Amino acid sequence: MTLRRMSWGVPVSLARACLIALAFFCLASCSGEDSDRVAIAASLADATADPLEFYATQSPTTDPGEYAHLLAGVPANAEGVVRAVQNVMVRMDEVDSGAYPNPDRQADRDYNIATVRGILARIAELDDRPLTETRERQNYMVGVCAQHAMLATALFRHHGIPSRARGGFEAYFSQTKHHDHWITEYWNEESGRWVRVDAEIDEGARNRWGVEIDGLDLAEGTFLTGAEAWRLCRVEGKPPGHFGIAGDQWYGGWDFVMNELQLDFNALNKVESLPWDEMALTEKGYDDLTTSELILLDDTAQTILKGDPAFPKLRSLYKSTPLLRK
Repeated sequence: MTLRRMSWGVPVSLARACLIALAFFCLASCSGEDSDRVAIAASLADATADPLEFYATQSPTTDPGEYAHLLAGVPANAEGVVRAVQNVMVRMDEVDSGAYPNPDRQADRDYNIATVRGILARIAELDDRPLTETRERQNYMVGVCAQHAMLATALFRHHGIPSRARGGFEAYFSQTKHHDHWITEYWNEESGRWVRVDAEIDEGARNRWGVEIDGLDLAEGTFLTGAEAWRLCRVEGKPPGHFGIAGDQWYGGWDFVMNELQLDFNALNKVESLPWDEMALTEKGYDDLTTSELILLDDTAQTILKGDPAFPKLRSLYKSTPLLRK
């Protein structure tokens, strides 16, 4: 499936194009919090009412910049996109297990890279050939789930295919404990639906974890967005402690659920994040939220869960509510 930018039939106004181009230009000299500000400015400037048009173009976070040539030859389909991501990026758990060489503590440097331009710069530093070229294992970038998701999103958008990174929790391994996780959704025109793709899931992951997962089309219920987790806890009474991360012990609770809800909301507005980025309401803490703040988060989750029909409200809520913005 190859969809080009203008195939969606809604032309981009010159003013909007210039505003977004300016944001991309500014991003080249930004990092960290400054790059977030550029991404937010671009999102606020974008006035399209068509979700497919909105998600078919790069955000400042996913724009490859001067490294776009590395994307040459990547097929315009899910299999090709996922293969390209896995051809240049290795999972953190492989490094943690000792199965992957980690010279000079490479992982410590790699997993904090927050933009696709930065990811591609690191990939090019290790091996400057296109993403379709096979690399030596020591020349793979060490990536976390959100970086896999962002790069996959950028590759779909490179072909004009609507795509978005999603923040939430995996449900592959347990019906109770769900680790925070990021995936990619792309619009499959043939089937007329959003397809969920996990670019981290390869044969090695399936063998290591002993599970059967179709990473090219995740089955319903195997990934829970931040909004779905919020609803499960707030409405259906699922213990919020079941959502979190596993370190030397399990860490979970309302703050994990609340943060993923907000990060997913921002990603849906094309301000993509790393999984440990923390929102203002999370810093405040669930137990200290006011009634109006809880209502706001409930409304945010409900808007996300309504899907594309609620896209105008999603965008309006983002633009009118600085408290929800990254």
